[in-house]
Amino acid sequence: MRLEKLYPGVKNTLVSDLIKQCHDWEGVTLAHLLGMTSGHYSSGRPHVDEGRYFWPFAVNPTAEKMTEFACRFSAKSTPGEKWVYRTSDTWLLGVAMQTIWQQKAGVQADFYDDLLLPIWQQLGLSALMDDSLRRDGAPYTGWGLVMTRDDIAKIAFAIAKRDPALVDQLDSTLFDTATQYGGGPIGSKAGDKSLRYSMGFWSWNAGPYLDCKSPTWVPTMSGFGGISVVMLPSGDVFYYFSDNGEYRYAEAIAALHKINPICKVNEREILCIKEQRNGKGEKRRICGLYSIGVCNDTRPFLCQFGRCIFVNFC
Repeated sequence: MRLEKLYPGVKNTLVSDLIKQCHDWEGVTLAHLLGMTSGHYSSGRPHVDEGRYFWPFAVNPTAEKMTEFACRFSAKSTPGEKWVYRTSDTWLLGVAMQTIWQQKAGVQADFYDDLLLPIWQQLGLSALMDDSLRRDGAPYTGWGLVMTRDDIAKIAFAIAKRDPALVDQLDSTLFDTATQYGGGPIGSKAGDKSLRYSMGFWSWNAGPYLDCKSPTWVPTMSGFGGISVVMLPSGDVFYYFSDNGEYRYAEAIAALHKINPICKVNEREILCIKEQRNGKGEKRRICGLYSIGVCNDTRPFLCQFGRCIFVNFC
């Protein structure tokens, strides 16, 4: 997203032009790697490849060997057509981004140090985020960050609240696509009809669980072993770390929903001003959710996912 902000269109760069070991990955772009839709895999069933090949990939002793392993898989579907989660594709994305950045900024350039670290510092993250785990000097994309709880919370709130310190540094279209901004669903079906995957982010349709009247897509970041970081449309955040492969957050979202509702409102309801008289006959203006036709204010707002958009009715 940062590279796309600096160099619009870079997401469409062909992987085969950047990584010699992937010379036969015809038509695969950086965006396909980020979306887990490269079309190169062994099994198309959800999470089979990740479970079968992650450790054989990760234990390779050098960055060169890791790249060779990641590029060994032949094409099984058209790029962009089928979602198959593979950490090795994220590694390839990092290799490709490093190549692009060094082409732009010189052979000593490092995309983590030069592009990401300034953002982390602007957000006030801990010294743990000053570097990534590396293999032969290359950032270990896909499995390389160590964070404190405070780091997790700051990043999640920056995403949920669209903090300018973060979002102004990123391509807005990619960021909105990743976080389902505007309602969704966006991205590939990710193993279940209630899940989507887009630009490195997962999303869950919380609508049925919360008894919403329409789909309500909630973006999440998910990590190995049982890591979930949930960013609600209301701006609230919930994170849960386990080491038992548990990804549990529905109950927490339901509890937060009772405090700060996240359901998309019915299309016949709006957030607007309604005048009422109290017991003394005095007028008071109350902002709330009302049916169309009962508002006194001529400038109501449509409420979508906790955000209010001006409309010209009522």
